[in-house]
Amino acid sequence: MEIQLEDLTLNLFGEEETIKVPHYNMGDYVIRPWIQSDFEEIASFTDPSLAEQLDVHTLESLSEVGYTFEPGAKGVVGFVAVDSQTNEIMGWSYIKTWHGNNFTKPKYKETEKGVVVITAQELMQNATNIVELGGWLVKPEYRGKKIVQGLTYASVDFIRQMQDAGYEADAAFITNVGPLRVIDNDNRTDYGMRMADMISKNGYDPSDLTALANQRDETGEHPVVITNEQFEDIFSDLTTSLLVSGRMRSSKYEFGDPRSATAPAYHISGKLIAGHPLMTYDEEDRKIGLISPIQFEASKEMHPEHGGNYTIAHLRSTSNSK
Repeated sequence: MEIQLEDLTLNLFGEEETIKVPHYNMGDYVIRPWIQSDFEEIASFTDPSLAEQLDVHTLESLSEVGYTFEPGAKGVVGFVAVDSQTNEIMGWSYIKTWHGNNFTKPKYKETEKGVVVITAQELMQNATNIVELGGWLVKPEYRGKKIVQGLTYASVDFIRQMQDAGYEADAAFITNVGPLRVIDNDNRTDYGMRMADMISKNGYDPSDLTALANQRDETGEHPVVITNEQFEDIFSDLTTSLLVSGRMRSSKYEFGDPRSATAPAYHISGKLIAGHPLMTYDEEDRKIGLISPIQFEASKEMHPEHGGNYTIAHLRSTSNSK
């Protein structure tokens, strides 16, 4: 692998800047930041499962905001893997920026007593500048080349570069899509509705999770809206698949597990959490592993709609300090 520094012009904290950004030459392909001339090709191939459908206009609008954290605005910095021979774009991913004021959806949290509802800012530890890693998509004919791992390394290394340059984010995260929705599990069951029914049965209003997230009992704790026993009963018939040692293995659903279709991406989250190499390459007679320069952890919270958990890095913590 060869790394070359190339100029990239983008919006950084509201100002247009030109910075040096690594291009990673992996031999068969190169990973680099996307630029405007890539947008038409990126938009020509998409997947309905993506949270963000990237047409040319959306790509232009998000990229114009760039790596900036402003209330009411979201920006992106994207990366592409490009075939070294044909220059065809093989896959891509992006970093999305959030201002804390826009990150407001309450979350379910697993506790020793059961499930509670918390605010988004509790998950993010009151972060203001938030970055989300997402949007991984590799064309079918190029899968199996560990392109996603390379794109992930480029993303976390870019965040590290911005931290070192003083363009600091407070938190970084990945949303791992879970199996609660009908479209995301083999049983074609709405487990989110099952949870809502149980919350209602327990005397709480599931239609206003924001109110529940701001509710405290006499001890200052969030009230338990679903007990551990009730949670197990709700999901007693649900299994998901996880990628273990290169093989998909089925297991009983546990709090925050991803949907089966997300298992390969969740495997990447596992590498980020464990500090294992995202990708390796040979250098003379040695094998070199590239490990995330940012320490991530698995959250005990999950998304209230699809049920996936978060892989998160609190960048202001001592474990991620310079």
